[in-house]
Amino acid sequence: MTSDPPHFTPAPASPPGQKPSSSTSALERAWQLRDTQPQTARQVVQDVLGAQEQRAELAELIQAQIVLGYLDYRLGDSENAVELMIVALSECRRLPADVWLARALNNLACVYSYLNQTDLSIQLFDEQLRLAQQLGDQEQILIARHDLGVIYLEMSPQRAKVHFLAALDICLGLSPVNTLFAAALYSDLMMVSFKQNNDANAQKYLELMLQYSHKLDFSSHYVNIHGDIVEFYTRRGNYMAAERELASLKKAIAANQTVDSQSYNYEEELACISGPLYLKLGKTHEAIALLESALENAGGSLHIIYELLSRAYELTENLHSALKYQRLLTERVREHHKEESENQFKMFEVIHRTQIFAESAQQQRIANEKLQRLNDQIYQMGITDALTGLANRHHLLRQSQLMVQKTTDQCPLAIALIDIDHFKRINDRYGHAQGDQVIAHVAQQIRAVCWPDDLVARYGGEEFVVMRLGATESELAQTCEALRTALRTTPSELPSVTVSAGVAQTTTGELDATMHLADQRLYAVKQAGRDQVFTSRHVQTETSPS
Repeated sequence: MTSDPPHFTPAPASPPGQKPSSSTSALERAWQLRDTQPQTARQVVQDVLGAQEQRAELAELIQAQIVLGYLDYRLGDSENAVELMIVALSECRRLPADVWLARALNNLACVYSYLNQTDLSIQLFDEQLRLAQQLGDQEQILIARHDLGVIYLEMSPQRAKVHFLAALDICLGLSPVNTLFAAALYSDLMMVSFKQNNDANAQKYLELMLQYSHKLDFSSHYVNIHGDIVEFYTRRGNYMAAERELASLKKAIAANQTVDSQSYNYEEELACISGPLYLKLGKTHEAIALLESALENAGGSLHIIYELLSRAYELTENLHSALKYQRLLTERVREHHKEESENQFKMFEVIHRTQIFAESAQQQRIANEKLQRLNDQIYQMGITDALTGLANRHHLLRQSQLMVQKTTDQCPLAIALIDIDHFKRINDRYGHAQGDQVIAHVAQQIRAVCWPDDLVARYGGEEFVVMRLGATESELAQTCEALRTALRTTPSELPSVTVSAGVAQTTTGELDATMHLADQRLYAVKQAGRDQVFTSRHVQTETSPS
């Protein structure tokens, strides 16, 4: 039978007629439609990327790449698909881990499996499984388990069975049970039983698969699963059951010819399913007619059709035609191997080129981040007072110009000038090093009592400025009082200190006049004995700028 790209796990299908919930994003919807309605899924992605109303976020662009990579791979555009997948996975790793990272890992793991890079494929599937377990995402655990089973199917059927059974246990525990997953897993377990020559188990899994297979929505996966059922009955010699299943499958295909028809040749698939059964039933001429008809548009299963035609003509004793198709089969196998080798070589080139590009981009990103951090450090050094960590005078003057532009009657700007009392005495008695520690301690206390949005700066020497937008002078004065209280508790290694503050406000944006007024009030505090906070209610002889 024809097949999808190597063991991409089918998407969970929505119940018939059910629309995606309003909370489901467009890209999530595209992902859910990728198997049943790939053309619709592609259009949804293109609509997201082409939307002019708003620029897509980085996460959305990555998700779009993940969906398009899957869809391109299904259509055979493997080079573009691989490039999309590698870039998407690289970018996805930079974001917080989520289900899209698990999907990206699965996409690329399947590609490596196709390229016979089994170790890399298992490594990515294992990473997907660990991530899914961390996220508690049962669906992704199920997918990873299933695909690991497919990887091990040829190497170790028993190990494959362990993964399939683990996936099945999760699948049957979901509510509701995903019928497509359940049917696919029972089909996989049936194949394991064939490889282990255990016909009893194969029959058991077939019967379990039948409980789900007829409940499926129509898709290429539906055809594959029912084709497996026909194949099983044919191999067991139950031709009546095989014919009954084949008739049901033909009816379903006839009713759904347009579904997935761009990327899936149903006539070719039917020929590959029906041919072996017809030959067993002695319907050789019907088999030949069906297979010859399918030749015209045959693609991936051409070699199977050639082989069946060669056998059919041999049964009719038309040895000339039998030999012709045997030769065509040999040529096709040779061509297929050549095409596959060339395709794999191209994909390896794309992988190598894309990985080099991704590594280069990562190195450039790291260099840019280091440069940005250095620039940030330089900028911070330019606006910060080295001793206190507060804003310096230059930054204060620049930011204050922005603050006064927002000043209105409803949004006054309050300014406080704060000075450490008798600081010269501290320097003279304890030395400048101790004096610096006192300045740093007072600065720390000012920052602690101020609001997060306050502009707090060292104005010079032992003097500080606090500016608060949207507050009155009385509100800022309360903060200054809180500072005076906080300074009553001083570390034992430092001398006790007090501060004086003058507070003023403006509603007209007159910065210089307001600063001057706050300075006058600070001077008045000094004259009144220090260790106080003065506002307009303390000094009545001034002309306020507000």
